[in-house]
Amino acid sequence: MCRHCSPTYSSVWEQMVKKDQELMDQMVKFGTYRIYDNHINLTQEIIDEVVELSPNLQEIMITGGEPLYHAKHYDFLERVMPESDHITLQYNSNFSTLEYKGKSILDLWRKFHKVSVRVSIDAEPSIYDYVRVRGNLPEAEENIRRALELPNMDISATCTTSLLNITRIVDVAKYYYSLGVPFHTSLVQFPRALNPKLLPQELKDKVTAEWQELTQGDKTWMGDPDLHFNKVTVHRWKMFGDNVVNYMNGEDWHEYWPEFIAYTAAQDRHHNTNILDYYPEFKPYWNI
Repeated sequence: MCRHCSPTYSSVWEQMVKKDQELMDQMVKFGTYRIYDNHINLTQEIIDEVVELSPNLQEIMITGGEPLYHAKHYDFLERVMPESDHITLQYNSNFSTLEYKGKSILDLWRKFHKVSVRVSIDAEPSIYDYVRVRGNLPEAEENIRRALELPNMDISATCTTSLLNITRIVDVAKYYYSLGVPFHTSLVQFPRALNPKLLPQELKDKVTAEWQELTQGDKTWMGDPDLHFNKVTVHRWKMFGDNVVNYMNGEDWHEYWPEFIAYTAAQDRHHNTNILDYYPEFKPYWNI
């Protein structure tokens, strides 16, 4: 139930807003609750077609929702197993489980040519429980460790960057480094209430200076600068981190900051939380 997500993409969010009219009103107001007559479902016919094509496939991307909690996903992998030696699987996953209804995803994955997983973490430990509501960080960390033991496994961690983590982007980058996985970012551009461009200029300047210090300053704390993982890390910090910091600085949308306050207030009421308990840096700007 990540705070940057919505009922459009999360069944848990959809269930919650139907029970909370005030929260629904806020999501409708900001355009994050779009009411559809019919959801698009992954039909058995689609699955059958991909299985039929599998002798000629080299790569399959599996996204969600959360595919590791989907029975059809495990059944599909078993059906394409005869072609697994030439198929690379790509995933986006929260990595909250490696087993489902008695089936181990690691046992299935080890039979494929390659498995590439982009794990959605979106935070560092001090804000993880706030950003990824109902998440379990220790479990995700352990699952990353176990998956990295597979010789065909490639894992990176992504930070879906919004107002809820842009002020901690340096801590997020260092945390991913401590997990031994490459750094990746994406951007929350919608809803506008969570867009990093809304950040007050003083905080933008602070984030920018901290990021420049990380990428351009002393890195002796990393150890051997010629270590392959360290080289990859620094390269990805520049590529993916610069992308979100430059985007944040691209325009001044601070006039819409009250939207962030209102949007957050609705979620805090629902979850019985207070954002300022997690982000003291926002306090000077909360009642302007």
